Amino acid sequence: MKNFVTNHNQTNVIVMNVPCICDFGPKLCVSDEVKVYNRMSKKHLKLFRNTCVIEVDSNMDLFTRHSLHINSKGKETYC
Repeated sequence: MKNFVTNHNQTNVIVMNVPCICDFGPKLCVSDEVKVYNRMSKKHLKLFRNTCVIEVDSNMDLFTRHSLHINSKGKETYC
């Protein structure tokens, strides 16, 4: 991702963080890995002026039942 942003420094880049997987419970190790990835990517991308990171809330009321897409309430919140 850093290479992409560096190579496209004349373009505004909007990055959305990875939402946590809530279907399998909060104790799943994948959720911890997602949190670490989000934290590290935000830290690295903060150095670039042409990059904006959108943080997705893990509130399940904003997602469809299978938790992969945002619902109409989520679209009102994020869009």
